[in-house]
Order: sequence, then C-alpha cells, then structure tokens
Amino acid sequence: MANQIDRLSLLIAQLRHTPHNEQSTAKKWMQAHVTDDALKALIPKISVVAYHLLDALLHHGEMPGSAIATELGVTRGAVTRAARTLKQLALITGTKHPDNQKNIYYQLTASGRQLAALHNTMREELYQQLADHIQATYTPDEIKLIIRFLADIKDSNL
Repeated sequence: MANQIDRLSLLIAQLRHTPHNEQSTAKKWMQAHVTDDALKALIPKISVVAYHLLDALLHHGEMPGSAIATELGVTRGAVTRAARTLKQLALITGTKHPDNQKNIYYQLTASGRQLAALHNTMREELYQQLADHIQATYTPDEIKLIIRFLADIKDSNL
C-alpha cells in the first residue's frame, strides 16, 4: 500500500501547475515551526529550487553544481542562481577543489543545515498528512484506479 501512495503522490506532484501555492504552503509551515528568528527572516527569500538544493546537500553532503542540477532535474543556470542567493544568505558555501578548478562544490553552513532539516521535516509531515488522508478516504482498489487515471493523464499530456 505504501508503494501505491508513493506513486500517487509523485503523480500528483508532477501534475501540479501551481508551484506558487505549493511554495506558500511550505513557507507558511516553515514560518510556523522555525524557532530561530534569523532563519525565520530568510524563509520568504528562498526559492523552491533553492530549498531543493539545500535538501540535496543535506542528504549528500558536498556536491558540485552540475551534480545538483542533474539530481534536481533543473538547469545548471537555475542551480547557479539558487546557489548565489543561498551564499548571500550564508546558508551554503562554494569552493573549487585544487584538482578541479572548473566545478564549484557546494556545502551547507550550520544555518543551512538547520534550515534544510526544517524543510525536510516539513516535507515529511505534509507528505504523511496527504498519505493519511488518502488511506482514510479511498480503498486500495480506488487508489489503484486513481493511479492508473493520473498516469494516463500524465502520459497522454492531456
């Protein structure tokens, strides 16, 4: 059942065309749960791509921009723009390795780790709320039908 919920959640995320609403929900949750006033002031200044960049660094440690772009499915330019903002906000640092002067390797600062962890907790909590709602509202057979329907819509580009 959990695998079905994962598939349904992924399909819904792929169908969403309102990143502003998603961003507002996430930022409202984070504003309500952050305990550090300095971080609270930064939350509205960070884009969705920048939050995903923080997540990638939280889970993988130091990464070059090109690897972040591949993982997030965005352009290197999008990563560069997000990284520039995050560096200005002192949430990440970027360095070049002596053996590779081409790539910039990004890593989280202590504040960046704290904000990334909060964002990760937010995603897990909101996902669990969605999963609980779906399981309480639909039978396993209905969920299978919804998955098939959404996959058909996604694959048909309707």
